[in-house]
Amino acid sequence: MSKPPSFRYKSGMYLFVKCPDVSGFEWHPFSITSAPGDPYLSVHIRALGDWTTALRDRFAMACEPPTEEPQKGRLLRMETKAVTDYDPQPT
Repeated sequence: MSKPPSFRYKSGMYLFVKCPDVSGFEWHPFSITSAPGDPYLSVHIRALGDWTTALRDRFAMACEPPTEEPQKGRLLRMETKAVTDYDPQPT
């Protein structure tokens, strides 16, 4: 995804991801894998549990045309937008 202009981070930092299509209330932390000087923001997510597997399946639907046979071990990429008005305690 494109990095928001005012977004600053250092190596080793992480961010929280929420996918309402998977769960409307869960946030999960993931390490930022792009370098601070890169013009894009990237995280790598490994599908190990129910939530990350469901997230991978959502990306697969959005990123790739359906195939007749699922292929294991393929990387998916999806461009998305950043939500900058995060409020952990909605009123």
